[in-house]
Amino acid sequence: MVANFGTLANGEVVQRVEIGDGFLTVSLLTYGASIQSIRMAGCPFSLCLGFDTLDGYLTSRSYFGAIVGRVVNRIGNGQAVIDGTPHVFDRNEAGRHTLHGGAHGIGRRVWKITDADARSATLSITDPDGANGFPGTLSVAVRYEVKPGGILAISLQAETDAATLCNLAPHPYFNLNGAGDARAQVLQVEAVCFLETDSENIPTGKLIPVAGTRWDHRTGQSMLDSGLAYDTNFCLSGSRQPLRRVARLSGLESGISLNVETTEPGLQVYDGSGLSAAYSGIALEPQGWIDAANNPDFPGTLLRPGAVSRQLTQLVFE
Repeated sequence: MVANFGTLANGEVVQRVEIGDGFLTVSLLTYGASIQSIRMAGCPFSLCLGFDTLDGYLTSRSYFGAIVGRVVNRIGNGQAVIDGTPHVFDRNEAGRHTLHGGAHGIGRRVWKITDADARSATLSITDPDGANGFPGTLSVAVRYEVKPGGILAISLQAETDAATLCNLAPHPYFNLNGAGDARAQVLQVEAVCFLETDSENIPTGKLIPVAGTRWDHRTGQSMLDSGLAYDTNFCLSGSRQPLRRVARLSGLESGISLNVETTEPGLQVYDGSGLSAAYSGIALEPQGWIDAANNPDFPGTLLRPGAVSRQLTQLVFE
């Protein structure tokens, strides 16, 4: 079911499409290809954060449910060298770094619905050559599909006509208890190390083992119990892998849990400290490692013509 959700100042219409199978119902927006809500049969609230009006998305800086890119997370000093050529990107964070693809990245633009049925929808966008300083025209498509067993599958595909950087990610915020401090949820992450970052959240290049530290989420703990601040890349692997479970989030009050399965080598965990209602949701973002373009030992995010970037994430609700 497709309906108009609102209109931008330039006249672009934002649409809303609903998919589901009776157990899981997902509402999507063409603005940012965003997940607006995820509802489970018998649960009175959405399992992810979203807004009822377009204005909420336009005034927020927190990328609620969007597909973020063309490079998610940060590029240090807003610059990188691609095939020997230096490039400077939109420095939209503190005037120094590039965040989530720049101020007008694909998470803040209107996508097109290219296919939709009762259980799935495909949205696409073309990011032109030079957008936010990135070379090459990048064509991106995302397919959302509700599968039996409480599964929301998110398939991303991208192609380019010139060598460029590509690191896409879904950016939903979860509160499986429906309200209250989302850090009370129990988080388990299958990672033996995480990226050390400086005071501006730019990686130093060093990987820190989680063993023996409060960052060890391999057996599950709440963020409140750890007492840490999270805007952190947990290192899952050194390259893209076959689909596997990498994390589990549990709402103890609701009894609802979420298993995160992905092909991606990293999982960015953000505690929602900067939300207008601080800590109301936790972002779990499967993606490549932060600032990979400036760290040659990290899993690469360079995409060349003729190659196709494919990634899959499945959100499994129980």
